[in-house]
Amino acid sequence: MVDGRNGARDACIIPLVKRLGGTVEGRKKLIPLDTDIAISWRFKLLPNLQDALDKGVTCICLDLGYFDETKFEKFTISVNGVHGTSQKMPVETLPPRPKPELHPWRRDGRNIVILAPGATAEAQQANGSQYPVEWLDKTVEDAKKTGRPVIIRWHPRKLPYGVEPQGPIEDMYDDAYLAVTYQSTAAVQTIIAGVPTAIWNKRCAASPMCSYQSFDPIYPDRGEWLHDLSYREYDMRDEAELDRAAEYILMAHRAGT
Repeated sequence: MVDGRNGARDACIIPLVKRLGGTVEGRKKLIPLDTDIAISWRFKLLPNLQDALDKGVTCICLDLGYFDETKFEKFTISVNGVHGTSQKMPVETLPPRPKPELHPWRRDGRNIVILAPGATAEAQQANGSQYPVEWLDKTVEDAKKTGRPVIIRWHPRKLPYGVEPQGPIEDMYDDAYLAVTYQSTAAVQTIIAGVPTAIWNKRCAASPMCSYQSFDPIYPDRGEWLHDLSYREYDMRDEAELDRAAEYILMAHRAGT
């Protein structure tokens, strides 16, 4: 079973379902509890998702890519969870997949840069994240107590009224002591760039590499994490990549049976 939507999402969902011998159903239809694998573009609107998980259905969440320069051409796979809460797959011994180069950790910055989700109520509640609307104000207040300069980096597509575009996110890297986000996938980009990052929700895809609800930076080894992430990202329109994505989903299903 799959729950699909139009556009680029269908470009990967429908071919995947065909490869797995499944059927396409509407987003609001209940997942039959004798289903083997349920695939959805995000989970938030599936009414009986928890029941399906409890019954042992392998629930696959698809979303946009992780690696910023290609994220709108790729899709990612999470298993029985979303991003940082995804079930880990045994890919350690599998050959490398395409992925960005890791830059050395940056240890000389001075600013705390808070990656705000956007100024609109829609942005603040995006993707069923349960983002608390008071988080930004409280986090700015707490960050200032460290004595470091605090910069708010707004989502470039959802700027507050009257705020000018802030330029590429890369512009803040050299001066960043710490990047802070609630759960944004921008944390993948900052971690790859070597900017220590803190998160407030472990649903974030970079969760294993980030300090949690703390302004103290950490500098973990990132190689295994990036290798694992590369096995969760695939090209939406490449037939060979869709084959590999279907293989990954079957591996996930076998791991849970």
